Amino acid sequence: MFGQLPSTLQNSGDLVMLDLSGNHFSGSVLTWIGDKLSSLVILSLRSNNFDGHIPHKICDLQFLQNLDLGHNNISGVIPKCFRNLLTGNIPDNIGNMELMESLDLSMNRLNGEIPPSFSNLNFLNHFNVSYNNLTGQIPISTQL
Repeated sequence: MFGQLPSTLQNSGDLVMLDLSGNHFSGSVLTWIGDKLSSLVILSLRSNNFDGHIPHKICDLQFLQNLDLGHNNISGVIPKCFRNLLTGNIPDNIGNMELMESLDLSMNRLNGEIPPSFSNLNFLNHFNVSYNNLTGQIPISTQL
């Protein structure tokens, strides 16, 4: 599927899981998701062509347990309501985001090592992973 998210989804207020991953949707992640789909527990928009920022209205999804926006063109800050509650490992392929200038993953529940691909982030000028459970060495590069 392609284009913007269908507005008819706004009529699905009792929807618990919405997985639209692996399509060609584009445009911004729409703010009405937080208003109209208030029962969502799982929202996966992974591997599309979304751009812009994560709308703060996503914070209104009180039951949301799993949010996957990976492999899109989303930029900007992560809404404070997440209190950056990220868990798991930093993805091994994070170094593919070669133009990234700033990354703050502090105060989360990240574990494992900082991937070696971080050495590919030549434009990175701000990097903070404090207050996590990371282990191992910081990869060697000109920026880190």
